[in-house]
Amino acid sequence: MTAAAQDLFSRVAHEAVAGDGPRDELDRYYTPPAVAVGCARWLAMQPEMSHLRERKRPHVLCPCAGDGAFLDAAADVWPRAHLHAQDIDPGATALYRHGLSSSRTADALAPPVDGPTYDLIIDNPPFRGADRYVAAMMGRAGVVALLLPLNYAEGGKRWRGIHLEYPPALIGVCIQRIAFKGPDKPSSPLAHAMFVWGVKRAPGADQLRGLDWRGLAAGGGV
Repeated sequence: MTAAAQDLFSRVAHEAVAGDGPRDELDRYYTPPAVAVGCARWLAMQPEMSHLRERKRPHVLCPCAGDGAFLDAAADVWPRAHLHAQDIDPGATALYRHGLSSSRTADALAPPVDGPTYDLIIDNPPFRGADRYVAAMMGRAGVVALLLPLNYAEGGKRWRGIHLEYPPALIGVCIQRIAFKGPDKPSSPLAHAMFVWGVKRAPGADQLRGLDWRGLAAGGGV
């Protein structure tokens, strides 16, 4: 995909999610709580995640923590987890969430500081610059799980670049569209998926899986 085509798609994707309003300079479109809970529960249910279920107090980082939807989802799925919040915006409410093990105002692309080895990074990063974000997360945690538009799997340049270097182990395709602006607003016309790195699929296991975030969010804990 050419740079011009990428820019066009980025503008179309923004308009689809945000409507006619001005584009957020930080590309912030916060995840609805039910979507975050459903995605986290789906992740925890995958057989490849059994090692995290065995950890008594895993360290979970949200580098673009925003309003804390994925932190709350992590607390729902792993109640004893050490939760770590980071965001480039000092006004992000997640940074002031009660019970955090650490909180940091910093760009997710900034070099990591000394601290714990994270067991999991779970996040909904800005799609603009997603390749750089994915590359920056590799090596910071045992498992990296990111909610991205499904078409992040597309593109020859991407498959000759970031996906060749860091091929996603699992792709959980959301079977419902997501209304980022609220339940009473139109859903995004873009399909989304959880892209997961850092786990090893069993022989014969499918990379592509369905993710019923609405059913999982309504169905209780893992």
